[in-house]
Amino acid sequence: MTLWWKKRWTESGGSRMGQMFVEWHWRRKGPKVDLTPPAVEAIARVLVIGLSMAWREGGRAVEKCLARAGCLAFDMGLATTPACFMSTILPPFAYEASIMMTASHPYTRNGLKFFTKKGGLTSPEVEEICNKAARKYANRLAKVSTMLPLLPTKVDFMSTYATHLRNIIKERVNHPLHYDTPLQGFQIIVNAGNGSGGFFTWDVLDKLGADTFGSLHLNPDGMFPNHIPNPGDKTAMALTRAAVLENSADLGIVFDTDVDRSGVVDNKGNPLMEHPATTIVTDARTGVNLNEDGIEAHLMMETSGHGALKENYFLDDGSDEGIGSLISDLEEPYESIELRMSIISELRHAKARGTEAIETFREYIEEGKLEGWELDTCGDCWVSEGCLVDLNDTPAAIDAHMHRAKVSDEKHGQHGWIHLRQSIHNPNIAVNMQSFMPGGCQTMTRVLRDKFLMPSGLNRILDISQIDKYGKSGQLG
Repeated sequence: MTLWWKKRWTESGGSRMGQMFVEWHWRRKGPKVDLTPPAVEAIARVLVIGLSMAWREGGRAVEKCLARAGCLAFDMGLATTPACFMSTILPPFAYEASIMMTASHPYTRNGLKFFTKKGGLTSPEVEEICNKAARKYANRLAKVSTMLPLLPTKVDFMSTYATHLRNIIKERVNHPLHYDTPLQGFQIIVNAGNGSGGFFTWDVLDKLGADTFGSLHLNPDGMFPNHIPNPGDKTAMALTRAAVLENSADLGIVFDTDVDRSGVVDNKGNPLMEHPATTIVTDARTGVNLNEDGIEAHLMMETSGHGALKENYFLDDGSDEGIGSLISDLEEPYESIELRMSIISELRHAKARGTEAIETFREYIEEGKLEGWELDTCGDCWVSEGCLVDLNDTPAAIDAHMHRAKVSDEKHGQHGWIHLRQSIHNPNIAVNMQSFMPGGCQTMTRVLRDKFLMPSGLNRILDISQIDKYGKSGQLG
């Protein structure tokens, strides 16, 4: 999970966040750990400076904050989300923990990502750190180290990470004639979206023998002038496909800003996917257990587009495009739409309000108040009665509540789906609809508004302006 700031960092806030992360980490290593600043001095963290100048200034403030919290700092410069996690794994670095400061898309959103050797912190864990930092700030209990803060030691971790990636490719290809340059003779287009993925061109593909002529937007630019740095963005994918076709390339790769999402297309611009006969998991808590039980699962996908790859220790960031070959046999809906309802609440209460709205949606359907709407057996994956219930001794906390319903009527039978889910990062609820007949999404939107949002009173805590607009006109623009 990413902790986002809409405003500029302050040293006081950053200092408390840094100290709370240090304390959080060490408390999990043992309840009797000494948490005074000298005792936690040995923790190592990796500092990643963001792309925009404004955020680089924020980065320098955080450097001071974490140093004052008693951390031994290592600055690895511009890096990617997977690299930050791998800095806790790969020798000779193998840090205790890492923090990534990211100027992700849109450029106004700055935030932190926290990692330990077990992976990225979950939403409840980040909330725990934030709450403790807020309480200490309110009570002025945060202690600042009196030691002189040490400047972060600059390290070249990305070269080690790039070598790690090259070795994986060389081992997988195992070319009998040119082992070290297995991509010799291949032309591969990279669209880095002006994010941090340019290194993959010159430090990975080029050194493996590939021809990367025609690659796009390799230079970091936190204003993202060419397109939204998102593999799910139509412009990003269209430009990548066009570059592949124009240069007669063999492959095209498009990254998002911090390279935790990617898309891959073939020489005809079609999506690609490896392991086509294996299981794709839609509840991230389940995938590791499936592999332990002998069911091969290489990819766990989220509705946000993020994925967790088995070969990347199931870190909750991965590829979100290129699954077309796996879903090619599924029937395409006639129309689909995604609408958003912002939660009208103080930020600290937004998650609880969102949960209330989602659960009220479930109750309305179960009580028959939405005629023809039926909860789908797989639509409740994150909550206690769902089809993917976490039966472990220590079940994972719920990141975001969601429910899906199938929609039917006497005339058309089952003709659509509606899916309500909380956003993990933002105080809003996404409404996804699909229909197999024209006008179906607009009809479902009207029912959602007239039979659920208005009678339940949820219109008082949710901004339903998009629902109103689409329900009346069938359009958003």
